[in-house]
Amino acid sequence: MTYMQAALTILTYADRPLTVGEITAVAVAQELVRPRGQTPDRTMSSILYRRMAADPDAPIISRGGRFWLRGRPLPADEATYLARHPRHIRVARRHAPGTMRTAPTTRRAATLPAPPLRLPDDVVRAAASTSRARTSGYAPTRRERAVARAGERAAKLLARLAERRAAGAEGDVAATATRLVAPLLRHLGYRPGPDMKPIERPGRGVSAYLLHVGGAPAIALDVRSPTHDLGDDDAWRALGHAQQAGAPYAAATNGREVRVYSAAIAQTQDDPAAALVLVLDLVPAPVDGDARAEQAAALWLLSRQAVTAGALDAYAANRAVGAALLDALDAPDSALARALVAEVGARTGVVLPASLVLRHARLALRGRRGRDGEPLPEDVPVVSAVRGPRLACPGAETPQSA
Repeated sequence: MTYMQAALTILTYADRPLTVGEITAVAVAQELVRPRGQTPDRTMSSILYRRMAADPDAPIISRGGRFWLRGRPLPADEATYLARHPRHIRVARRHAPGTMRTAPTTRRAATLPAPPLRLPDDVVRAAASTSRARTSGYAPTRRERAVARAGERAAKLLARLAERRAAGAEGDVAATATRLVAPLLRHLGYRPGPDMKPIERPGRGVSAYLLHVGGAPAIALDVRSPTHDLGDDDAWRALGHAQQAGAPYAAATNGREVRVYSAAIAQTQDDPAAALVLVLDLVPAPVDGDARAEQAAALWLLSRQAVTAGALDAYAANRAVGAALLDALDAPDSALARALVAEVGARTGVVLPASLVLRHARLALRGRRGRDGEPLPEDVPVVSAVRGPRLACPGAETPQSA
């Protein structure tokens, strides 16, 4: 049983609105769900709030930080309490440009409250049978297993790189390239010499390399010191190296993170932010949560094997298409919006308002994508299974796969 199904089942038998912790406590105590990490309450909260944000007609509603079924009347005491004590909305703090955010901390194990109710035995038996059938009927694909193995190996490497960063190499670009970047490239499958060649005279304070795949240039990589914060200037410098070498991608790293840019998108839109395809944080991610899976998928996409197979091209094309679709759906006068309204009118015989058609189109897109049009982390193996078009620079030769 999924977290969403468990929440709906629990709220069906609840006599009052429940908090996320109470819903999770019942689900875990009666084995409706089987948490993989130590913070199942955060997983439940993320799933419930994302469902409500993506679907205005979701079967659950939130009132005062507690959840209830849509269309089910609230108890009298709860309705009176919520009317007298509305929940205050916290305004998110915005960081000034150029300031460093607080370093992420390791999540602590969640302490769940006592379960506020007990479900009937027949409901628990039905949920258990559903969960067993779902678990036994699912077999990870070969690509999913490859991503999982890559994540396990990369976790040990990132831990070693974190120890080296703590030991020194500050302000020294050569030491950063030797002690931090070279082990990462070897882990990704790039061998010094045939797959990794230095770029002569890259600039002051920069070490640059050209990564080859199948005998053709694929990624121009610029290395800066760990004390340097990556910005637009570093992106333009790396993109310049990629254009000179005819590589479709440019990357910049300071030993703490890696940013990958598409040279074709940068030339078309003249904006490094729009050309940013992938960001890989080299800080070890917590064991539980989506950060570890997202980090493993990013490492797998940058590996020589995945780039050779066209996985990075497929991911970049999928992201670009998703962003273009969402931008077009936010403009009622766009060509795509007019085409959708005409197609819906031809199918239904009714001319619907453009705002209504675009609203449903956005909901359909966001069911499988993030807010910026990018594929969700768990969908990266599925997206990369389809070979994407080569996003080469205009006028440059298209690299051939091995």
